[in-house]
Amino acid sequence: MTLTEMDDFVQKVDEIVARHDSLVAEMSLPEVARDRDRRRALGVAHAELGPVAALCREFQESVRELAGVREMLRSEQDPELVEMAEEEQQRLEALSERLRGEIRELFIPRDPNDRKNVIVEIRQAAGGDEAALFAADLYRMYTRFAERNGLRIQMLSSHPTGI
Repeated sequence: MTLTEMDDFVQKVDEIVARHDSLVAEMSLPEVARDRDRRRALGVAHAELGPVAALCREFQESVRELAGVREMLRSEQDPELVEMAEEEQQRLEALSERLRGEIRELFIPRDPNDRKNVIVEIRQAAGGDEAALFAADLYRMYTRFAERNGLRIQMLSSHPTGI
């Protein structure tokens, strides 16, 4: 990552933290408490930005600590302390790189269809009993996937066979 890219990334992180802080401040205003629609919109924005802001704050903290360790390495003469500082520097560099990757993933825009409902139709089609068994297995697979991911399932209609 070039210096310019890093500066842009740090600026974006600072903007996210500032936006989150302004949302928190705005949500605490009395006029927002009275306006249900505005409160809900701010709550949704806060909920979406919260995890990203937490990672951004953790990233900012690791960058601050890393700067302190690097300053200590420049001025320290004791070999034991230098060794400890180098180990800490490696740990902090790995941490900030991991956080940078996680934050970058969260920068990817969300698909507008992510929060919408979906209808899945499973038919046995041609194939007789084997196709019916496959359709049943497919239904169980989708059901388990949905349960594991905290999704709700609502059966609209079903026409079970005798198998």
